Amino acid sequence: MKSRISVALSMCLVVVFFAGLAAFGSEAIQNGEALVRAMHGRYEKTWYETTTFTQKSTTYNPDGTTKVATWYEAASLPGKLRIDFGEPSEGNAAILVDNTAYFFQKGQQASTRPYMNMLLVLGFDIYRQSPEATLAELKQEGIDLTKFHEEDWQGEPTYVVGADKAI
Repeated sequence: MKSRISVALSMCLVVVFFAGLAAFGSEAIQNGEALVRAMHGRYEKTWYETTTFTQKSTTYNPDGTTKVATWYEAASLPGKLRIDFGEPSEGNAAILVDNTAYFFQKGQQASTRPYMNMLLVLGFDIYRQSPEATLAELKQEGIDLTKFHEEDWQGEPTYVVGADKAI
């Protein structure tokens, strides 16, 4: 349950981050479904199909130590992401496809588990797959698309989906 809560919170933050009011002009967006459709409509013809990038990742361990590593990432959209943890030649990776995560250690498959990466869905896939597919994934994760409000975030007007407005 705790991971579902953090996924829901992540969903809210990602939508807030990616969905500034100004990006959609004068469209009347009244709920999460309309926002997903507007985001898709705005970029469906121009969003890239593939991308690669690196990111510095810091893991904070319960004992207070940290581990810093470079992750090498490659995406094929929608729905496919490979993350190499450290140098790709070391064979430590995760491959996310069809809402499943395949983990590799030293080039050998170590484990597999169901996994929907909401950042992949909301940061990338939303523009390259049908709105119906995105809406189905959000509903599957328990995101209430009727919870919707406008808010200022870092001085910019934004939409928030999946959470009530704080009083």
